[in-house]
Amino acid sequence: MFFLFVIDVVLLGYVGAKPTTPTLSSVGQIATFIYFAMFLLLPYASRKEEQWLRARGLPKAVQELLDNEAASAKGAQVKAAKLWLGLDCCCQRCRTPAPKRNYARSTYLQRGKR
Repeated sequence: MFFLFVIDVVLLGYVGAKPTTPTLSSVGQIATFIYFAMFLLLPYASRKEEQWLRARGLPKAVQELLDNEAASAKGAQVKAAKLWLGLDCCCQRCRTPAPKRNYARSTYLQRGKR
């Protein structure tokens, strides 16, 4: 897929540098379609390549990296949910629950100061 992209870019550069003829115009349109189709097909090709690599077997270091990344992402989601619910403090030192804020009172006090 990479080499097709390189060939397509070179072809588009060649067609753009030459004077317009009906043949080069058609070639340019086809090459432009291929150029944009490559970007639309890139996620699907990437997914297929990943499936192929996993079926073939990843190196041990890469597999450990993927496993650690998945575990840390899960941990980050849990921490964000706890912070949002007010079950965990946002700083690492105290590890005590964050105090509940009275937003209505703080808004009232801010209005009174104006």
